[in-house]
Amino acid sequence: MHPWRKIQTPEIPLITSMGSCVFKEQLFIQGGLVSKQRSLVSSSQLLSYNPSSNEWRTYKIQDLPEKGGHSMAEHEDKLYILGGVRGSTVGFYEIDLSEEKARVIDSTFDGSNLIFFSFGLIGHELLLWGGLEHNLSRISDKFMSYNLIDEKWENIIPSSNNNPELRSHHGTCFDDTGFWIYGGLNNRNNKIQDFWRFEYSTRKWIKINQNQEEGKRPGKRFFSTLSYGKNGNLYLFGGHDGYKFYNDLWEFNVGEEKWNLIAEIPIQTQEDIPLPRRSHTTVCINGEIVVFGGKIGNILTNTGCIRRVFDSSLFQREKKFKNENFSKDFLRLAEEQIGCDLFIPIKGNQKIGIHTPLLINRIFPQFASMDKNNAIQYLKQLYDGLKINKKTDRVIDLLNDKQNYDVILIINNGQKKLYLHKCVLIARSNLFRNIFSWNNQKKIEMKDPIGLSEDSWDILLDFIYSGNLPLQINSIIKKELEKSIGIFQFFSDTLQQFILEN
Repeated sequence: MHPWRKIQTPEIPLITSMGSCVFKEQLFIQGGLVSKQRSLVSSSQLLSYNPSSNEWRTYKIQDLPEKGGHSMAEHEDKLYILGGVRGSTVGFYEIDLSEEKARVIDSTFDGSNLIFFSFGLIGHELLLWGGLEHNLSRISDKFMSYNLIDEKWENIIPSSNNNPELRSHHGTCFDDTGFWIYGGLNNRNNKIQDFWRFEYSTRKWIKINQNQEEGKRPGKRFFSTLSYGKNGNLYLFGGHDGYKFYNDLWEFNVGEEKWNLIAEIPIQTQEDIPLPRRSHTTVCINGEIVVFGGKIGNILTNTGCIRRVFDSSLFQREKKFKNENFSKDFLRLAEEQIGCDLFIPIKGNQKIGIHTPLLINRIFPQFASMDKNNAIQYLKQLYDGLKINKKTDRVIDLLNDKQNYDVILIINNGQKKLYLHKCVLIARSNLFRNIFSWNNQKKIEMKDPIGLSEDSWDILLDFIYSGNLPLQINSIIKKELEKSIGIFQFFSDTLQQFILEN
């Protein structure tokens, strides 16, 4: 078992209720409530902490907002800040770290008065849910997304019938495809201990089973923190139940749907770490839990600590190869008008074919006034925006999307179905282009044409939908791919090179 170790916090103020997120494997903190002349005031500072070097950095950025109780997320080297209380600044903010500037994106959005809510990034959209409307002292029923491409807010309407009770002060975290909530306070100020996940592709809430007996799972609490690890598990730390402050660290094994208590330290002296706290920040970076700030009783703190919870090298998500022709593959779809699933009238009584999975949530002008050449050129501009980066890429967000698919691929001897997209498969593989050239059905169900294992298909589809490949593969998958090396000439030189080098 790895022990907790202290974070060095020289000249870092006592702070609570700050906005935080992970960016470039560092903890970024903005704003927060600090003590001044025996009262709490909001701060505008921006700090980062690097766990690998145990060093802090302070940023000097123009027009930083004064915030407390707000939330923060990162997208493509920019930080997004929403909500907060006690500050002289309101609105929805963007911080550009490269230009060292902050700007108000929207000063009128009425969600800017929220505190202690869920806020994070999925693909190219920022989602918010729940929280407290501090000017009205009531729980918010807002569930919205902000499209970073179209710069527009939209309401989210869940497709599920069984949905969680509205709340604030809950533990929350985001992964690549949805977000999680644990505990919190409801409208009657009652403590909650239920556990939910929102699946963004299906717009469904899923209640997580907690069948373990009391003492073997976290109880009712608020102001705890929930973090997502690259191993796919969740980590809950601290909080308050109305009577007691906690310093326990729990791991939720997502695959087994089971809580495990990693650590709970009986406090004997002020030297013991971490001290029980609430209103703190916790993140998981490279397999380590980082805890910082918050309130210990009624006292603000700038103490922090780190504890390793898993070996991050076993779950390395970095990629060695990138297919430089990724966007070009999709430009070919527009240019050659292949794999289209919808045809739209254009000028001169003609039609242009589009690929609706690639244009989900995109706003584009009426094609009716364009001739075919102009329509194709505009379509190419839209497709040229499809990015390789896994975290922000629109195409990878489609993988196993059960709403907009038109291909069901049956693998693993009929044991598993993959929900895919004809236009993506045609763009990225001549193998699938040949298969679909004679099949004009709107939805196709087909058996595995290659005969690969589920793990090998994971690698292949990640490459098809993102252009990326893992740093290494295990020996079983390696042998399987070697046997099928002839098939991969239908994909790309990059994929063949990857298999040969491994």
